[in-house]
Amino acid sequence: MRFFEINDPYFAIVAAENEGKCLEFYEEVVCDVEDKEDFMANIKELEKPEAITKVANTVSAETGEPVGSEEAEVQVYDCINDNEPTLLAVDGSLV
Repeated sequence: MRFFEINDPYFAIVAAENEGKCLEFYEEVVCDVEDKEDFMANIKELEKPEAITKVANTVSAETGEPVGSEEAEVQVYDCINDNEPTLLAVDGSLV
């Protein structure tokens, strides 16, 4: 499982097998992507520790508080174990 940060059209952190699966999943759960070439050029792959840190600093839709490093680590390792595309964080305007 690999981790990707997307900032346009909306911020998201997605866990997926590869960039193509990331794009498919992003379109399924976040929004349609008009310029797929631009999307792919601007996608940023994150190392696992960086993904955990970024997820930890996002705000939970449930609590309104930062996710925190413990919960972020659980979420990242859960998606690795599940081996399914996962939305780890999303733009707050979409929640």
